[in-house]
Amino acid sequence: EESVENEAASVSPSDPAEIIFSYYSDSEIKPFAISHENIIKTAVAAGKELPLTPGDKYLSLLPFSKIYGRVSLLAHQLLGCSIECSQQMLLPSRLIKVSKAASQAVVPSMLQYPVKVDGACSQLLKGRSLATLDELPPEAFRHVFGDSLKIIICGGAMISHDLLKKFEAASLPLMEGYGLTQTTGVFTLNTMSAHRTGSKGKPLDHMKLKISAEGEILAKGPGISSGTVQPDGTIEDICDSEGWFHSGDEGYTDDDGFLFINGNSKRIFKLANGYYYDPQPDENRISDEINARVMICRDEKGSIHLLSEKVEWSDSEKKYLRNYK
Repeated sequence: EESVENEAASVSPSDPAEIIFSYYSDSEIKPFAISHENIIKTAVAAGKELPLTPGDKYLSLLPFSKIYGRVSLLAHQLLGCSIECSQQMLLPSRLIKVSKAASQAVVPSMLQYPVKVDGACSQLLKGRSLATLDELPPEAFRHVFGDSLKIIICGGAMISHDLLKKFEAASLPLMEGYGLTQTTGVFTLNTMSAHRTGSKGKPLDHMKLKISAEGEILAKGPGISSGTVQPDGTIEDICDSEGWFHSGDEGYTDDDGFLFINGNSKRIFKLANGYYYDPQPDENRISDEINARVMICRDEKGSIHLLSEKVEWSDSEKKYLRNYK
């Protein structure tokens, strides 16, 4: 209280709370201003959809440097949840079970980690100590994650349709959503009352969604970043003249308003761990080395694959690709 260096300051809802660097629709990295209003309204809207009560535990595995991790943390805090942070992530499913967490936010890669095969699971996969969720039947999921878990929130990248079906069969709610840094993380969400497998859910109640004539996903509302920070400190708006933010992702909505994503117009894409990847530098480097055109793409699990029109490969080219991997 006696410090002269920490005097109270006047802060308005529209003031920047933080600046986060992320890719823009032009595939360039830019600094985006995220306001106090952006964060709080998104956290409140997301929290309304979580079937949690004060005192429930939230296990935090996401980095706080990412807006997804920050908003997830605040949404649970505002609901009165207790927060537990992990110091390691060797077996995420084991951490969830041991912590007795009621809620957990993850990126798809965390669901690709091996799980411990013990107890009831050992009868299903004899002779195995570790397995993936893909290898386990749905009836084993509750044993893997524990009886305390009420929901798993998944975002940041694509998740396989088969795994979603398994969670449904296991009666273990997995709430998948969609969002970008520019939409303060979560923008649409599958909820307990409105859920459609394979979709990214419906917009949260503070946001609006529209699909352009070209099939691009547009967003509007108080969750949209106020803009990019310019060298002189000013903030440049990222919305069009009607207030819509152009995501650079392509999708459609069904008759009930659920969002489905089927592509993107950006050069970059996300991996299963939620991080962006620009394939162009690697494509150029490999093309020069093997003297053929190549394309790097991603499957539904987020794994990367190299496609080439080259038919015959020399031993040195094969060795190069193995080392490059």
